[in-house]
Amino acid sequence: MVRFTGAGKTKVLTGVALSWADVTGNTGYSVERCLQSGKGSSITCNFAPLTNPGADATSFLDSTATTKGTYQYRLRSFNAAG
Repeated sequence: MVRFTGAGKTKVLTGVALSWADVTGNTGYSVERCLQSGKGSSITCNFAPLTNPGADATSFLDSTATTKGTYQYRLRSFNAAG
């Protein structure tokens, strides 16, 4: 949990909530995240594994996100064939 204050109010960041529609026939998901770096046309983003929710999952809360950056997320569905 990240706390920050401003204009006499305290705000709490409890994470980034992701949700998606379930894919029929999959055996799981892979959620990846990157923290953007650079500016303008020099923005880079290297995705890294974050979690692997089960086949019936439709959401995930990234409670490790902070207010110190811009994140991108990538969700992949997979089955026995890949």
